[in-house]
Amino acid sequence: MDDTKFYKAGQTFTPSAPIDNKNLFSGRRRQVNSAVAAINQRGQHAIMYGERGVGKTSLANTLQEFLPDSANIYTVRVNCYTATTFSGLWKEILKQIHLRLTTRGLGFALQTAEQTVSLDYFLQNNGNEITPNDIRFVLDQIPFPVILIIDELDRIQSDAVIENLADTIKTLSDYSLN
Repeated sequence: MDDTKFYKAGQTFTPSAPIDNKNLFSGRRRQVNSAVAAINQRGQHAIMYGERGVGKTSLANTLQEFLPDSANIYTVRVNCYTATTFSGLWKEILKQIHLRLTTRGLGFALQTAEQTVSLDYFLQNNGNEITPNDIRFVLDQIPFPVILIIDELDRIQSDAVIENLADTIKTLSDYSLN
């Protein structure tokens, strides 16, 4: 095999890396349909679990490609680590989502100013630990649907972080956030 073909084969066949293209993702139609059904249902969440190397991250990487272009859904993906804290996890998620804020000036001129901020902006005045209700409030500010992918959740060592995540999922469902 000449060097060019060998190089191209190495770029195409990457068994040690998760798939990031729908065209390379094969099978798992039932899992894809379940995830898409959860996305289409306000207040519902999908949790993927299983042994390492079975394709959870590949499904997460390609999930948005299974949605129609008209869905206009924003996707955020973060990885957890052994030292991940609840506040740290949400700051990582929220700094990836940006909103354009318009503020009106005072007086008769009514000049407006626009700025783009990441959602962690809404938590900067919160000197305390972030709570599930804080997360609900901030996510409720988003005017478009968002898919949040939290990968490697099993790496978290703290039971308190897992409990807060469970409380957050319950709160988001109770308030039917999109």
